[in-house]
Amino acid sequence: GINIIRSYNNLIRNNIIMGNWVYGLYIRSHSNNNTICNNLIIDSSSDGIYIQNSDGNVISNNVISDGYGGVSLRASSYNSIINNIILNNNGGIAIAFDSCNNTSLAQERYELLREIFLQDSEDMFDNCTR
Repeated sequence: GINIIRSYNNLIRNNIIMGNWVYGLYIRSHSNNNTICNNLIIDSSSDGIYIQNSDGNVISNNVISDGYGGVSLRASSYNSIINNIILNNNGGIAIAFDSCNNTSLAQERYELLREIFLQDSEDMFDNCTR
C-alpha cells in the first residue's frame, strides 16, 4: 500500500491499491492536510485507509472494498470523509481515541457487519445511507 509519515499537503489520487498485507493507505505521525481521492482500495488485511495522529485530511470519492475495514481515524481531528463507497468489509468507518471534529458526509452502499463505530470522539455524520 501507500505509507505517509510526517508529510503534508500531498495528493493521493487515481490509484489502484490492492492485495495489501496491512493497510491500503496508512497516514500517520502528523501528516496533515492531505487529499485522498478517486482511489480504488481492494483486499486489505486491515483497514483500507487508516489515519493516526494526523489532522485536516480529506478522503473523498474512493471505493474501499473486500478488506477488513473501510476508514479508521485514531487520535486525528478535523478530517472530512466525503462520498466514499465502502462495501464488503467487516467495518465501515471507525473514529476513536480523542478524534474530534471530523465530518462524514454522503457515504454510500454499506454492506458491512459494523457500519459506524465511535469511541471517545465528538464528530458529525450526515446523509450516510445504507
